[in-house]
Amino acid sequence: MSWTNRCCNSSGCTTTTSGTMPTSWGCNRALIEQVQLMLKENSQFLAIGGDHAIGFGSVAGHLQHTPNLSLVWIDAHADINLHSTSQSGNIHSMPVSFLLEQLRTT
Repeated sequence: MSWTNRCCNSSGCTTTTSGTMPTSWGCNRALIEQVQLMLKENSQFLAIGGDHAIGFGSVAGHLQHTPNLSLVWIDAHADINLHSTSQSGNIHSMPVSFLLEQLRTT
């Protein structure tokens, strides 16, 4: 049994998994849909992943369900790069900038 299952089961919650998803735009679109589905069912959502890019899909799904969502982003890096300002060009340094743009346009 994983640490997550032991922790959640000891506190009385149940866990489900959507499996391992590769980090990509398609993955984030699927993650947005999964988060929205779980929130519609009054479930809580916890994403555990190693790449910062999953923050885009998980937070965007919450924002679409709860437009007045408050978020505290804790990370060693700001993750607010634009494609034009990123040294690496990798999406994992950009999720906060995409989320801020989404907030601005909603």
